[in-house]
Amino acid sequence: MEETKSEETKNEKEEKVQKGTFATRVKELTERVFLLENSLKNMLSTLEDLNKKVDNIKSSQEIVPPVKIIEGSLPEGTTTTTPETKYPIPMEYREIIATVLNNSFGIQIEPMNDSPAFTLMIVVPDKYSNMTPAEREMYKVDMRPKVLTYAEGVNGVRMWAEKVFNNFSSEVKAQIVADRALLK
Repeated sequence: MEETKSEETKNEKEEKVQKGTFATRVKELTERVFLLENSLKNMLSTLEDLNKKVDNIKSSQEIVPPVKIIEGSLPEGTTTTTPETKYPIPMEYREIIATVLNNSFGIQIEPMNDSPAFTLMIVVPDKYSNMTPAEREMYKVDMRPKVLTYAEGVNGVRMWAEKVFNNFSSEVKAQIVADRALLK
């Protein structure tokens, strides 16, 4: 009989241990679920805040309609030899162009993003241009670009202006020189 009692107590003890282990396990799982629930609530709150910020950014941006280009918007007889430039042009560069060529030639400067250089573009007026009709139709404006380093500076501008001048025929060169005095 003692054996059966000891067996019963053993079985009861095992059941108690199993119940205790089970209760402990349930308690651990409940705590984990609670922590996960809190984490999810925090994530949801963060996502809602981000959505609000994105909506604020979207609403604050103005939508700019595309600009229509109207053919023939300039009065007849008007030519543009100096397109608008975004960057200031040093006075020395303008003086070199006026001296080597003349004041009717335009100039544009565009800094290079990835190197200490700039693109110098000399805009040739229509009356001096040696572009073919096909080239004129394709490019619209006779521009002579050259990439110069900042170290070349004024000397590089002078050398490029001289090369552009030497590219013209002798009749056009004579006309450019004659117009220097008239355009001062």
